[in-house]
Amino acid sequence: MDPFDQIFEDFGGVSKEEWKEKVIADLKGKAFEELLFTDEDGIEHQPYYNSSDLSKSILPITNSDSWKIMHIYDADNWEMKALVEELKYAFDNGLQQAIVKLDHLSKDWIAAVEGLDVHFYCEGGEEHESSICDPIGLALRKGNKIEFNANRKGRFLIDASIYAERGATATQEIAHTLYHLTEYLDLLTEAGVDPKEAIERSWIKITVGNSYFTQIAKIRALRLNIKKLYAHYGVDHEPLIWADSNSYYLDAESFNNNLIRLSCQAMSAVLGNCNLLSLSMQAAESNKKRFAARMCRNVQLILKHESKMDEVDDLVRGSYYIENLTKELTHLSWEKYTQLESKGSLTKLLNDSSFWTEIDTAAKKRLEQYKKGEKVMIGVNSYQHQDGGSAERLRTINESLSDQLKEEA
Repeated sequence: MDPFDQIFEDFGGVSKEEWKEKVIADLKGKAFEELLFTDEDGIEHQPYYNSSDLSKSILPITNSDSWKIMHIYDADNWEMKALVEELKYAFDNGLQQAIVKLDHLSKDWIAAVEGLDVHFYCEGGEEHESSICDPIGLALRKGNKIEFNANRKGRFLIDASIYAERGATATQEIAHTLYHLTEYLDLLTEAGVDPKEAIERSWIKITVGNSYFTQIAKIRALRLNIKKLYAHYGVDHEPLIWADSNSYYLDAESFNNNLIRLSCQAMSAVLGNCNLLSLSMQAAESNKKRFAARMCRNVQLILKHESKMDEVDDLVRGSYYIENLTKELTHLSWEKYTQLESKGSLTKLLNDSSFWTEIDTAAKKRLEQYKKGEKVMIGVNSYQHQDGGSAERLRTINESLSDQLKEEA
C-alpha cells in the first residue's frame, strides 16, 4: 500500500447523521432547521454536504479551450470612428471577441473591423457571416410576429437575457432558454436545414445573476440539458454558451458598486464553464466608456493571468454542494421545459400574456422581499451609496431591480 494511503487507515469515515449530531450539539439548543433555507426555485439548501450527496449521474463538464473575453459595444453610445479605435485598442489589450449592436449593418462597418473578431448584432441591414440575430427574442421584446429566414447568413442567437432581465428564477431561465432553442431548431429543420448545421449555427446567451453558487450550477445544468436536447435531434455537440452579466441585479447609478458584483458574476460564469463571457458597463458615466470597458476586461484578465482559472478543466468538479445543486437545477428546469413544450410552439404563445405570468409572479415576489429587507442589495436597499454628481450614465434597455426599488422608495 502506498505510504500516503496508510495515513488514512487511522481515520474512520463519518456519516452524515454523525455530522448532524455534531452540528446540533454545537448549536447549543437552537433548532437545526434554522440552518436550512429554501430558495426561490423551491430547492432546499443544507448547511453541509458530503460524498453521499455527490451525484454519480453528473458527467464531467469540460471545454477544450478557455473561455474568451468578450465585450458588447452599443453603437448608439459611440461615434463610429471612436468605436473602431476603441475596438483596435481593446483587442491589443486582452479582448478576444466583441459584439457591436447596430440598427443596420453596413458594408462600411464590415470593412472597418476587418481582421478583428467582431460580430454584429442587428435588427436589419446587410446579412453577413459575422452577423448574429434573434428574431424570436426581438418578437418577444416588441410584441411583433417572428420574421424568420432559415437561409440567412450568420448565426442565430438564443438570447435568454429577455427572461432573466424580466426577473426569471434560475430554473425558469434554463427552461425558457431550452424552449427558445427548440423553437429555432424546429424552424430550421422544418425548412430543410440539417440538425447538425442548425446546432452549429446557434449561440446560447445566458445571464449571470448575484446568487454565486446557484449561478455556477445554473450554467452547468444548462449545458447538461442542452446536450440532452441535442441528443433528441441525433446530434452530439458541445453547446456554445455565452455568459453575460445580468443587468437586472446591477446598480443603476454606481459603476464602482457594480464592479464588485461583476467580479462575482464573472467568477460564477467561469466556474460554470462558459465559452464566452461579457460584463456590463451599466451605470458607467457616458464620458468614461473606455475606462469602464477596460475594467470589464481587467476583471477577466485577473481571473486568467493571476488566478490561472483558464488552466483547469471543471474547477468545481467534486464539490458536493455545487454538484448537488447542479443535479437539482438540471431536473427541475427540464421538468419545467417539458411543461412549456406541452403548450405547443413558442411562436403560438408570443402574444399570449399568460406566457409571462410565472416569471412576473416570481419577480414581484422577489421585489417585495427586497422592499421588506428580507433580501439585501448593498448600495440600493442597504447602505445606500452617495456617488453624487449628475453625469449621464449608461443604462440597459430593461429596468433593473435597483430602478424598481428606487421607484418604490
